[in-house]
Amino acid sequence: LREILCTAGFNALTTTAVEDAPILLKATKARLVIVSSRIQMLRGKPIRTVLQEIVPGLRLLPLDDQFAALDPGDAAEKLLTDVKFVLSPAQA
Repeated sequence: LREILCTAGFNALTTTAVEDAPILLKATKARLVIVSSRIQMLRGKPIRTVLQEIVPGLRLLPLDDQFAALDPGDAAEKLLTDVKFVLSPAQA
């Protein structure tokens, strides 16, 4: 994911450890978090709530359950389309 996003001009950081997310979010002033659809809860709360408590106004983009099964080119195209849509001013 990071390679796709960075190649498209986004400053992307990744972590596979949910526990690292608060530190990264605070340090980077992130505007968007892309999260696996398998991660619904964190610390007993919905993931969206927890992340927005750390960074108010943060946008969340859950990956489609079938993302990993898609053709790599199709997956990259869908990801970038979704990211641009979520970050668009109309979605603010």
